[in-house]
Amino acid sequence: MMKQQYIHYGHEMFDNNLFIDISNMECFPKPKGGLWGTPLNARFGWKEWCEQEKFEQFNENISFLFTLKEEASVVHIRTAKDVLNLPQQKNPLAQNMPYVLLDFEEIKNKGVGALELHLSEQEYSNTDRELKHLLWLWDCDCIPVLNKDVIIT
Repeated sequence: MMKQQYIHYGHEMFDNNLFIDISNMECFPKPKGGLWGTPLNARFGWKEWCEQEKFEQFNENISFLFTLKEEASVVHIRTAKDVLNLPQQKNPLAQNMPYVLLDFEEIKNKGVGALELHLSEQEYSNTDRELKHLLWLWDCDCIPVLNKDVIIT
């Protein structure tokens, strides 16, 4: 079986020394740090999102491919329930947010190497709308890698 390949746009190669450890950002639904990528075979990955949104800073020539180690623990997110089963930040302000604030630090500390969002895997349904609402700003099929030790370039 072929290993899933991912592509990261914005850098020509992975530099382990530039990897910033994952940390939560107050009241923001994405983590600081990590490595973001998109599955190479995604129906609606970062490249497609940039084309749709006419994101002019996108340059597909500045990118690199990577895979994850066989033993990497990857949480696959396909439904709203998958999101709600993940640890969330305890910040009192988070209770008033219309989206989920995942606790990326706790998720990593539990041994998870990456979270893979399969947003375009299904027809656009009420479930998908709820999933996209919960993970505000996660606009395409993507994978934030939380632990640099699981990356293979």
